[in-house]
Amino acid sequence: MDPEQQRDLKARLMELTAKPGRGYNDAKNLQAPEPKPENHDAPATELQQEADSAVQRWRDREIRYQQIEAENEELKEANEDLSQRLNFTERYHNLGGREKKYQQIETENEKLKEKIGELNEACDAMQERLDLNIRYLRPEPIRHVEDPEPPQSAPVPNAFPLQQATTILLHQQAITVQPSPPPSRIVVCIGCYRRGLSCDTGSPCRECSKAGRVCKRAMCDSFKRVICRGGNCSQAHEVDGYDNVTYAGPVSKRKAPKKKAKKALA
Repeated sequence: MDPEQQRDLKARLMELTAKPGRGYNDAKNLQAPEPKPENHDAPATELQQEADSAVQRWRDREIRYQQIEAENEELKEANEDLSQRLNFTERYHNLGGREKKYQQIETENEKLKEKIGELNEACDAMQERLDLNIRYLRPEPIRHVEDPEPPQSAPVPNAFPLQQATTILLHQQAITVQPSPPPSRIVVCIGCYRRGLSCDTGSPCRECSKAGRVCKRAMCDSFKRVICRGGNCSQAHEVDGYDNVTYAGPVSKRKAPKKKAKKALA
């Protein structure tokens, strides 16, 4: 019995039970309608078609899955190939950059070597000119050993004849020796500097000639090393033209001797 027949039967029963005066016989005499012939071939055909379509869809999905798997494998192989090529390209790029940097450093190193060679040549030339200047333009002076200062003693009564003879001898030597050009500036000799006397450009000066002393002037050691103060220097230079010079070092002014107090006579 199909669902439509069942619905018709229920509706008929409802009508019979709802009418008054009807009893058990009416309900008994009620007969079920004849069932309609069912078409059993139609549902089977639809089910078969649905099953065939489901199988076909499953087969299509299986085929598509296999295709996707194959494409995935190809993509994996292509990815590995690209990764290897990328790594090789990066290594080659880094190697090329390092080679280029190495060449730049080599070029800069060659330039620096050439510049250092030029500076060394210029320095050697300047040293040669300086040596020639010191050797020919500034000849080495004759160094004399300074005589020790004589000890203080009482004045000799007959010292005047000796001083006069010394002065005459010095003048005779000055006449026999060829005169040299006068010095360019006045440098106080050691004796006048210690005694606070006025000095001149003579060699010997007037004060030393009168006293019969050896007239010497202190030689500037800084002038040869090119660190002298120039015009403010109080010592003799090689270009000044003084004959009797010595490397005396710092010359200090001598203090005057103290006078002894006379004892009172008893």
